[in-house]
Amino acid sequence: MRKYQYYDTGADGDRDAYSNNWEGQTFTPETDHLLASVKLKLFRVGSPGTVKVSIRATSAGKPTGGDLCSGTIDGDTLTTDTNGEWYEITLGDGYEVAAETMYAIVIRAVNGDASNKVSARADTSSPTYTGGTHVDSSDSGSSWNMYSGVDILFEEWGTGPPSPTAVTWGNLLKSQISSEKIEEAITRMIQDHEDDPDAHIEEGESLQSHKASEIIDHVVASIIEDKVANKAITPRKLYIDKYYNQCNFESLDAWEKTEEGTGASVEIGGGSCKLTAGNDVGDRTYIYISSVGVSIEYELSPFVQISFKFNGDWAAIDVAIMAGISNPFLEIGGTFGFYWSAEDTKLYARTIYTTGMENDEITGYSPGGKDILRVELDYEENEIRYYLNNVLKVTKTADNMPTYTELITGIGVRNYSGANNESIGIWNYIFGQEIQYST
Repeated sequence: MRKYQYYDTGADGDRDAYSNNWEGQTFTPETDHLLASVKLKLFRVGSPGTVKVSIRATSAGKPTGGDLCSGTIDGDTLTTDTNGEWYEITLGDGYEVAAETMYAIVIRAVNGDASNKVSARADTSSPTYTGGTHVDSSDSGSSWNMYSGVDILFEEWGTGPPSPTAVTWGNLLKSQISSEKIEEAITRMIQDHEDDPDAHIEEGESLQSHKASEIIDHVVASIIEDKVANKAITPRKLYIDKYYNQCNFESLDAWEKTEEGTGASVEIGGGSCKLTAGNDVGDRTYIYISSVGVSIEYELSPFVQISFKFNGDWAAIDVAIMAGISNPFLEIGGTFGFYWSAEDTKLYARTIYTTGMENDEITGYSPGGKDILRVELDYEENEIRYYLNNVLKVTKTADNMPTYTELITGIGVRNYSGANNESIGIWNYIFGQEIQYST
């Protein structure tokens, strides 16, 4: 691009644009060309917001009609130095201006006011630009005033002469001695490539190198089941790098249970477990699991997942599923999990730090169905993440957690209203964490 019309010296004043007050400068190109951008010497007062600069036609030396092309600049980023700085405003696709025809540069900051405005530097005493003059409007461009003794400093940039009639390059001939068009040739060569059974398998090409590699990296889930032959993966290729504790409740041998109150009970059957709260307010039933030789260690990024559902009135019982504690209703630091409050019928992500407890509502939960709850502590990222049906709902920091706890998970129900025989069903319990190696 090159500079065409300009007036860039003699600044001794400025002209302010804000709200309905618009500023402008007319100019007359000497040659036909594509006008692509203008440069103006600007500064700001306060925060004028978006500044719009456009090109308009003129009539009798004043702007007329709509914008022929336009661009914007963030007025809040302009200098506050009243001497101003030069800023370039790109005018979209530009406009083909004609030689010896007057046009106008129009400047406005419609969201500004007298205390938040954009100012354009100008020669207000002895301007010498002969192709136009300063103009302004106090009614958003409906009418304009001319000032023959003032010129706003400006430069208009572009390319020329005007661009020729648009040509679709794909319809051009591919060479001077061929009648085949470029687009036809591309289509033919793509089809030839697709029809070539030996494409890219020659020595040194991508498929040949990929096939020959001893280790082939694939994106996640890119190896599908029908590409792996039966018995192709042998036990010596398997490497389990996490500790898992999974229970389908065939029995309660690994669990301890507490039943407090008449009607409080724990039952198993069909791969699930039923926890029934007692018949009186405050009665409760809970089970908990611990593992000999393995405990929750927060540096090993533990997680707990379980499926559950309400078997009756969910406004009659509290439910707690907490990692790191036996009685899940105890508010002891270093535990985290889920809490259903019958009082306000909401499900919460419950995080109990050594410094206090925080309950965060899990939005979008509608009780009564079968749901999967998962909570995981990411030690490296210092986060505890709470999921409902595999959707991340709450993220908390993992600060102020103790080093470890011997207990893994406690699950319980508690009578809130005095209703009888209210219960939950649970199944598919999983606990896991990293393995801490000796070296």
